[in-house]
Amino acid sequence: MPYTVALGGFDDISNFKSLSLEHWNSFNNEPPAFKEAYLKSLQVVIAKTRETTVGYLFFATFNSPYDDGCWCQVDMYYLSKAHRKQGIGKQMFDLLEQTAKLQGCSKIMSSYNLKQPLDAFYKERGYASTHTAVTKEI
Repeated sequence: MPYTVALGGFDDISNFKSLSLEHWNSFNNEPPAFKEAYLKSLQVVIAKTRETTVGYLFFATFNSPYDDGCWCQVDMYYLSKAHRKQGIGKQMFDLLEQTAKLQGCSKIMSSYNLKQPLDAFYKERGYASTHTAVTKEI
């Protein structure tokens, strides 16, 4: 099935509610109340088959607090299970990296939920584990 990977905006994801629900259900967690205003402030790589969005990669760029460089932070990445192992995720991250470089970034950071292990995916893309993110409900 042909697909496209391109930069877009939150409003270009007409099926965001159903796709994000699929995303959060994969963690067996209660779905969060996504704040659309915040998501609209982020940049996003979108993967589509015809007119249906099958993946999103939300990210932001910012000035590093540690040096004079610009960094990129992946906020949320999801690719529908039915569309994995086809090179779509690789193309999404390739476009992310190209965009971040054009915006002057020298580093990309990302985290992922351990319920959806992505170690091999990130390693194949050249990412190295440098930190562990932890959370605690309070």
